Amino acid sequence: MISILLPVYNIDVCGLTSNLSDQVLNSRLNAEIIVMDDGSDEKFSLLNSGVSLMPFVKYIKLEKNIGRINIRKKLAATANYDWLLFIDGDSKILSEEFLISYYKSIASGKDVIAGGRVYDPEAPVDHQYSLHWKYGREREKNKTTNSYSFYGFMSNNFMIKKNVFTQITFNDALSGYGHEDTLMGIELENMNCTIRYINNPVLHLVLDTNEAFINKAKNALINLKNISYEVPRKILIRHVKLFRYYALLQSCHIVNVFKAVVIPFKNYIEKNIQSNNPSLFLFDVYRLFYFSNIPAAINRVY
Repeated sequence: MISILLPVYNIDVCGLTSNLSDQVLNSRLNAEIIVMDDGSDEKFSLLNSGVSLMPFVKYIKLEKNIGRINIRKKLAATANYDWLLFIDGDSKILSEEFLISYYKSIASGKDVIAGGRVYDPEAPVDHQYSLHWKYGREREKNKTTNSYSFYGFMSNNFMIKKNVFTQITFNDALSGYGHEDTLMGIELENMNCTIRYINNPVLHLVLDTNEAFINKAKNALINLKNISYEVPRKILIRHVKLFRYYALLQSCHIVNVFKAVVIPFKNYIEKNIQSNNPSLFLFDVYRLFYFSNIPAAINRVY
């Protein structure tokens, strides 16, 4: 009934896979677990290949990295069951009833079930991870179970009907990190799909350094710029808060005024968002400033 799909790249998923294997065994659910390695370094491939010995687990090693979107498409094509449960490799299962909760939610009749993610309540000891941790804790909280909108959809831990997932076109305007979930949510909404949010989160284990997280944010903004030419403006305003603020600046004809105000404080903002207590408000200002300066001819960060 459920294909549990784990896209993996340069991370140890033995613990995650073992937990899921035990839950399938204990719950007696009709399920399979497919771990697909997206061209990881040899040390991770050797480590993770051992999961193939676990009950219900199939391990597939790809020789070349095909990227976040393509590996999910390949996992879906490999799956044998009608429901696809995608879980990112940098996750930890928190509940012994994790799979049962998803199974019970099928009765809701929705096309998509989202479990969400949480972050460690304790701040990281190393302050160079403070921005990602704080952003995750305050901005990626689980949606309430009475929400039925695809706004803010996160694909790190969700279940979807296979016949729905295979209809998603996956826009090729994106490269690298950022806004894949936005486009997926918009497309699912356009398909008139239904979603239910349940309190069934995974713990997000791996934090990016402040520098890496800022670079990922920049790449996400470049992706946002690209899709802003393809997605109707009113839809993007509804799905992406930062784009909503940018549209407001545009409608008031004060984009250049905003940039002129920020420039004298840019160095201060950059120091703050890499400090041990970064301001998310200043991070928003920094991202809005960066987005306002992206030209039509776009060069990616990495």
